[in-house]
Amino acid sequence: MLAYTVGLADAGSNQAMNNQASPAFAFVREFSERLSNGTLDLPACPAVALRIQQALSNAETSAHQVAKLAMMDPVLTAKLLQLANSALLNRGTMTVTDLNDAITRIGFDMVRNLAFDVGIERTFSLKGNNSLRALHRDVRKHSHQVSILAFLLSRQFDLPVRPEEAMLAGLMHDIGKLYILTRVAAYPALFGDRENFDALLSAWHTGVGRAIVELWGFPEPIAMAVDEHEELARSASTAIDLADVVLVANLLSHRGEPRYEEKPPVEQIPAFRRLNLDTERCTRFVERTRSVVDSIIGSLAD
Repeated sequence: MLAYTVGLADAGSNQAMNNQASPAFAFVREFSERLSNGTLDLPACPAVALRIQQALSNAETSAHQVAKLAMMDPVLTAKLLQLANSALLNRGTMTVTDLNDAITRIGFDMVRNLAFDVGIERTFSLKGNNSLRALHRDVRKHSHQVSILAFLLSRQFDLPVRPEEAMLAGLMHDIGKLYILTRVAAYPALFGDRENFDALLSAWHTGVGRAIVELWGFPEPIAMAVDEHEELARSASTAIDLADVVLVANLLSHRGEPRYEEKPPVEQIPAFRRLNLDTERCTRFVERTRSVVDSIIGSLAD
């Protein structure tokens, strides 16, 4: 953790520290000191996700046993049923109303993903500041969009990355932003300076996100995807990895926005080349999946 802690402190200092009396400076100074000395108060793995994860670690766990655990949480139960009947997974016409049947249809990996999604919302919930809450909702919606795009990229292009794992990495990729939003609530003046605030989010969220997913016990491929999804020039082996898929999904989620147009052409980005995606193929993929993505975002909405 120390290796990227120093980098984070330098990045935050360079981008937002022009005035030592500024709210940005006060926030980054405290934040970097706590991260450097290991006293940053990172959240524990959400209880709902931990229960499901522990159950699924036993190869003999049945769908009925998982359903009993899920039924303890009404929000998780509702999301499982919604996903089972969504355009993403329901290839027939039969509506599933029984939780056991829903879990059988979507699989244990999807149950785990939704348990983490529910846990993330509770762990990083915000009260009070309406502007921060609005940004929180935007980050959550974006995370859902990236997770679905990552799932569809992996499945439709038959990539050597499991679609369910790609979805989980997409759900987690901006968790560092959610953490920072919960912390800046104590610095209301900082959010009023949107240029410095956005610079802080950009500079810090990937490294903080890696620290959280490592604390929660996620494997290195997911930690790397969280840490490197903004690095357009990242060099990897010739093999496609999870970070490539999340990076591509993250960038495609911004199609049509100014920030997308400011990026290099996809043909110049190594991850797109590894996935064999040029501008035309990206356009067709986004257009083909738009209705599915929109419908799933609705079912995952908090």
